[in-house]
Amino acid sequence: MPNDSTHLNTKAQAQQTFDAIVIGSGISGGWAAKELTEKGLKV
Repeated sequence: MPNDSTHLNTKAQAQQTFDAIVIGSGISGGWAAKELTEKGLKV
């Protein structure tokens, strides 16, 4: 049985990191993205 860690790409470098990810573009998602970016978070 293979070790689960053999499938992880542990050598890859993160090219983009975010403070928050908003799922959905409705009124709540838009408001959340606006508020977070105004507070200086990378969304």
